Amino acid sequence: MDGRFGLKFITSKGLKLMPKMKTHSASKKRFKKNSAGKIKRSKGYKRHHAWAKTNKQGRKLRSAAYLEGGDAKNIARLLPY
Repeated sequence: MDGRFGLKFITSKGLKLMPKMKTHSASKKRFKKNSAGKIKRSKGYKRHHAWAKTNKQGRKLRSAAYLEGGDAKNIARLLPY
């Protein structure tokens, strides 16, 4: 059988299952994939020194952001499922 489709492949020692890909543990805690395949992230700079930030800044930091370009490609590789 053909191993390209994640089914099975035959070696000199016999029939084996394809190895599973592992999800990067740190990445799965920080990023989520949406149905369109875009990668969602939370914004930084919202944990400390809240007194120094305006209410408007705090509200804007609450909303989600999406990765773009090379960053999205690299993180997508870490989140195969």
